[in-house]
Amino acid sequence: EEALVVLKNKMSNEEKLKTLTFFFISSLVFHNDLHKKNVSFFVDNDQSLRLAPPYDIINALYYSPTPTQTSLLVNKKRIKVGILDFKPSCEALNINYCVVRERFIEAFNLYKEEYPKLIDRVFMLKNVEDKDNFVKSLARSYEYSVDLSEREINGKVNFFKNIFNTFKK
Repeated sequence: EEALVVLKNKMSNEEKLKTLTFFFISSLVFHNDLHKKNVSFFVDNDQSLRLAPPYDIINALYYSPTPTQTSLLVNKKRIKVGILDFKPSCEALNINYCVVRERFIEAFNLYKEEYPKLIDRVFMLKNVEDKDNFVKSLARSYEYSVDLSEREINGKVNFFKNIFNTFKK
């Protein structure tokens, strides 16, 4: 959140959304090599910033003795980083959390659908050292991220369902 304050007045709301979504997706895929030197921006003529295409992305769970979703702190955390943990980031960037949350849910649904296809492709590769354990670590991180995000997304829905059910009685 502290690093984001610098970006607050240098980005459009759409660029802020893209940047936060990149950080969220990075946490889903255990991109725990994500640090300030692995995030770049283009500087436009008016000195505003645009997120550069992501690079150096790897799920390093296989190589990491301590599993973390990100090297950058999100709400003072590197693990169990969920959608709600980005609320302080939204405040730091002065952007509507509800809009960000909806974008994150869209990104999560795409991740949930597409990441297993990536895992299958890795499994089909030939001549990959310790491929079975690598694929298992990808699958483990996927299951972790899906469980964490679904509990958060569905938990909110269930909370509101309970409120409405109380009124029906």
